[in-house]
Amino acid sequence: MTFFKKYIGSIFISNRLYAALALCIFLFVMRYFLNWLGIIPFIAFLAFVMIMLFDYLLLFAANQHVFARRTMAERLSNGDENNIRIDFENR
Repeated sequence: MTFFKKYIGSIFISNRLYAALALCIFLFVMRYFLNWLGIIPFIAFLAFVMIMLFDYLLLFAANQHVFARRTMAERLSNGDENNIRIDFENR
């Protein structure tokens, strides 16, 4: 198993990540024009990085994994309601 597949391949990057990065970039650009912003962009970027690292450690550092099981009929009906059950277990 390669490093990328083991540690980075399972990460889901959503639009919120890009929005947070865009906000940090916007703060740094605005700091160039507005001197009163001072250290705020640096604090925002540091908080962003710390939250990302904390989230990564919570998800992948523990040996406990989430187990999921889907229970359903062998064939699903197009006309009737189908019972599908998904069980999650934190191990």
